[in-house]
Amino acid sequence: MAEARVLERQRAIARYLKGESPTAICQSLGHSRDWFYKWLKRHEAGDARWAEERPRRPQHSPGRVASDVEAAIIGTRRSLAQRQLFCGAQAIAWELTELGLHAPSLRSISRGLERHRLVTRQRSPYVAKGTAYPALRAERAGQVHQTDFVGPCYLRGALRFYSLHSIDLATGRCGVQRVATRRSQPTLDGLWAIWSRLGIPDHQQVDNEMMFYGSRAHPGGWAR
Repeated sequence: MAEARVLERQRAIARYLKGESPTAICQSLGHSRDWFYKWLKRHEAGDARWAEERPRRPQHSPGRVASDVEAAIIGTRRSLAQRQLFCGAQAIAWELTELGLHAPSLRSISRGLERHRLVTRQRSPYVAKGTAYPALRAERAGQVHQTDFVGPCYLRGALRFYSLHSIDLATGRCGVQRVATRRSQPTLDGLWAIWSRLGIPDHQQVDNEMMFYGSRAHPGGWAR
């Protein structure tokens, strides 16, 4: 079929070169004048294969990122997932920027993840770590608060933050405060804001993160 179409185009132009009018050629072949002049223009361009179809797929895809950038996207996504952090397009863009790389658009990042089948919309079921934590008695309100971070969290506009969560074990009342970082002072400010709503507890229980109890590496920790 393709060869027949090529021959038809070649014969149409050959008839024109012999003096036949475009109107008569188009009427005899059942084609429009636009069809005829399309192939005449290609013939006059001097291409030896002018009568053959050209691929319609664009030679350049503006939305396709370079292979090295796409490799960085995939590597960053897997690194975030292994650390059990949010690993969507916005989080990947943040990580790439912090690494000193130019992050492509969020849509380009998403397309790269889709090509590698790394887009997951189902969360795996929670599996307890089996770590035994000290059990403090909580028989009345304000006796024990448990506090921990959630995040990093991401919003549109490249905004990243952490969420500080506290719960009163006796009543189940919760307090949530957004903090910019997990450093000592922003965390103290966030905890004070929660205490202003829930009250100051007798015991404040936190995990074993270095920032909570201080060290040489974290001299600004609470235990200093």
